[in-house]
Amino acid sequence: MVLVPAAYGMLINRADARPMDILGRGVVTLLNSDVLPGGTNFVGSDADLGDPNPYHVRPVVREQEASGEFTLPAEKPVEPVVRIPINSGDSTKSIWVGDLNGDGEH
Repeated sequence: MVLVPAAYGMLINRADARPMDILGRGVVTLLNSDVLPGGTNFVGSDADLGDPNPYHVRPVVREQEASGEFTLPAEKPVEPVVRIPINSGDSTKSIWVGDLNGDGEH
């Protein structure tokens, strides 16, 4: 979870593996109808976990959109965390705990 100033928000899209568009790409669906203010705390529960699920997170800063992408791999275990592997030899500058079960505690 990232703390985001009030002037910032998020739009979240997912490119479903099926159905395909005419170019053979997954159809992109906007998952939230309004800009999510104050953080990246979106919960989506309708993804087909048997297929890869590319997510496009678009930060909105003062009504201007930027872009970022993340793919949830196929057959990923269902858990309340996204694991990001750290390559051998990489250095970790900072870490912090998160609320894994949504109870407001860590």
